[in-house]
Amino acid sequence: RREVLRFGHALAGTGLFSDESLVQLLDLHPRDRTRILTRRPDGSPRDGWIAGAADKATGAQLLKAIGTGALSVSLDGVMSSDPACRLVLDQLAADLHDTTGLIVMGANASIVISSPRLTAPLTIAPREAAGLTVRGGQVLYVYPAGPQAGLPWSPAREDAVTPVVLQAGQAAFWPSQSPTRSVNGDDLHVSVVFTFETPQSKLAQVLRRALGPP
Repeated sequence: RREVLRFGHALAGTGLFSDESLVQLLDLHPRDRTRILTRRPDGSPRDGWIAGAADKATGAQLLKAIGTGALSVSLDGVMSSDPACRLVLDQLAADLHDTTGLIVMGANASIVISSPRLTAPLTIAPREAAGLTVRGGQVLYVYPAGPQAGLPWSPAREDAVTPVVLQAGQAAFWPSQSPTRSVNGDDLHVSVVFTFETPQSKLAQVLRRALGPP
């Protein structure tokens, strides 16, 4: 929790992330919990997402649009709501506890499907977070947390960034409140964004609300 931790995973072996399975999830997951996002071309890391909708599109049409466009589609909370995905989420939380000793509370996870070469803007996860690349590859840029870690981004921040190259089957767990951004490789990118709380992060949230920012 003090530096970026890299680890491996076997999520691809679950069969939940093939094209056929993704199409089914895109069809079944509620559209009000499906975030469809894009970005302005050549935007800076501080330029955020542009939200859209695709209420009439089928899952197959959405997956094709992601593969050929500049989109990020997040199935928010699908790893909790879908029964097959829930089994994987529970095992992931148990494995994280067994491996690290962290007390995992309120675990949740989303499946994010994004276009080749898409650049994601700078964000700060509201809870403890890990990103697990299942298909494709990306470079994840992790910035240090601390009094100067908040947004917006400035070019000077690049001096302190930690680039993490993630291929299929690789993952990263970064310190809480660390800003991150990512750049996809040349293939369709499918990842699981796993978020949770620990007693330490819960206490930190309480202190931030009570005392204000550092």
